[in-house]
Amino acid sequence: MTFIDESFQANKKITEKITEKSTEKILHLIEINNEITISEIAAQIHFSTSGVEKKLAMLQKKGILKRVGPDKGGSWKIIDNSKT
Repeated sequence: MTFIDESFQANKKITEKITEKSTEKILHLIEINNEITISEIAAQIHFSTSGVEKKLAMLQKKGILKRVGPDKGGSWKIIDNSKT
């Protein structure tokens, strides 16, 4: 394995850990307040709103999270936290 391959693998593992941690933080915030906004999540975990939107979309696609009601005034529902 070359240095570049090793470096790529190390970066990939770090990225996976960061993704896992941020996902856990988002789910924890939703557990505390299921009416939390994307902007509030972004401020709490120091992400951009677009970054939070991507994470939420991924969680919805995996069947972990569901949006209940309208974008404004709705809430989040954690369906299956064991899939994270």
